Amino acid sequence: MRHVVLQSRRVEIGTKEVEFVVSLEEVRSKASSVSGRVLNANDGEPIATARVGLTDRQTSGGGKKVEVDGSFHQKGLRAGLMVLTIRAAGFQAIHEYVRLIPGKTLDMGTLRLHAATKMRGRIVDEGGSGVVCRVTVRNLDRMKFPQEIDLGWAVKTQTDGTFEVGGLGPGRHLVVAEKRGFGVSAAEVSLGQEDADGIEIALLRGTQVSIKTSVRSSPFFLLQITDNNGNPVVSRFIGGNWTLDFNLAPGNYSLSRFEDIKLISTKKFEVGTTPLTIKAD
Repeated sequence: MRHVVLQSRRVEIGTKEVEFVVSLEEVRSKASSVSGRVLNANDGEPIATARVGLTDRQTSGGGKKVEVDGSFHQKGLRAGLMVLTIRAAGFQAIHEYVRLIPGKTLDMGTLRLHAATKMRGRIVDEGGSGVVCRVTVRNLDRMKFPQEIDLGWAVKTQTDGTFEVGGLGPGRHLVVAEKRGFGVSAAEVSLGQEDADGIEIALLRGTQVSIKTSVRSSPFFLLQITDNNGNPVVSRFIGGNWTLDFNLAPGNYSLSRFEDIKLISTKKFEVGTTPLTIKAD
């Protein structure tokens, strides 16, 4: 069970030991469940071959096959932040964070999957030469609350900087390119029913940015940096006293801090060519 408080107790100064007794029934009452139905977006028919998986990123598995009518209902799940994955051959894949509430069922409703499409493009440097780097693609339309952007489809570009990502569907997608020594670069790409070709993203030499935190109100919180176009380029869960280091290309950015899904603070900053340190409190 993650991100769930079962009991709390005040601890006085000088206390050497604290004991918690939690019954099995109490733990079971905090379990969550997920339900929904997977249909073909084109004809409305059930996709009986779809598999639905829920993991905490520390476990893995192929997921469970849906019923013949496309429905699924998984019980006894750990509450907290989980990763939902839905796959079916020939269809777009869903790979996203979901929040499971203790003792509640998350109804995903009807999930209509389109035929899978591909995105092809190239990552270049300032001189137009191809760059070998990591490219991640996230479906922005399915990011329904503040979260990390490390999920999605990640590939390594070829020696000429070209890349291809499959299993996508229509909607807005965030394409993030990363390479050591360069600034993180992101672009929003809208996809339709057909494959998308000719996407080009430039990676610029980056400047080191360090974010120092000293937040005591919450054990974990989300720090998100967006570029001048509003695209998230860095989004990480951290906690307590922490230093987060990365490279950004020169430009204007915004830093936001979220506790759970509540926005706590936002500050704007500018990155030049000199290393920058920012305090997030």
